[in-house]
Amino acid sequence: MKDDDKTRDQLLAELDLARRTIAESEEKYRAYFSLSNDVMFHWDNQFRVTGVSPNVQRILGYRPDELIGMHFHELNVLDPADFGEALENAMHLLSGKKVYSSIFRFITKDGASKFGELSEVPIMRDGKVVEMLCVAREITERIETLEALREREETAQALLNACTNSLILLDPSGTVLALNDTAARILGKPVKEIVRTLITDHVTREVIIRRKPYFDQVISSGKPVRFTDEDQGRSFALSLFPAKDSQGKVIRIAVYSQEIIIPKYIK
Repeated sequence: MKDDDKTRDQLLAELDLARRTIAESEEKYRAYFSLSNDVMFHWDNQFRVTGVSPNVQRILGYRPDELIGMHFHELNVLDPADFGEALENAMHLLSGKKVYSSIFRFITKDGASKFGELSEVPIMRDGKVVEMLCVAREITERIETLEALREREETAQALLNACTNSLILLDPSGTVLALNDTAARILGKPVKEIVRTLITDHVTREVIIRRKPYFDQVISSGKPVRFTDEDQGRSFALSLFPAKDSQGKVIRIAVYSQEIIIPKYIK
């Protein structure tokens, strides 16, 4: 009987230890998601929310109990414009496939718009999808930064194209950072095929040999250089303008080129 009592006490102790371990894991889970920008959702195969991490209130403004038990279409947290893609992802999950890195716009409880990057996996049991797990990471700041950068790039390109003469921006290695339509037309290729390539890939070896000393002079002196040159029977007046960092090092060279047109009556 004492041995039985000992065995029972051991089982109870092991059970208590298991419960405490689970409780500690749950506490760590709650702590992680309360600090993280990752919101975890659980869905059943009827698209009903069965669980959501507590930090959803900080990110979207809803308490978990306001969302649990609701169906996908009842939540009103997804921008209507993204609903079709989200439903398509759900169909993939139901077929047992994983969905990685989908970006959706979410609507917070107070009506604000936020962006989230979602990764979703199905949970299988006996060969069937019984639940779906979704981790959504808020990336609003990243999206807004990329959008602002895109707008700046478009503005800069518009300013470049406002000039009818050739404009090219190079780094000291000769990589093309930007150019206008006129420059692209002279080089004979679309802008997108020239940007982030070496300027030496688009001009003849003779042109490289003639112009490189001026390019090197701008980098070494940090002062503008002006000269004239010919290419394919056309004469150009070129100006190289350096841009420097806070230490005075040349980090960009703007190349302004104007074709010299000699009136026919002078010839």
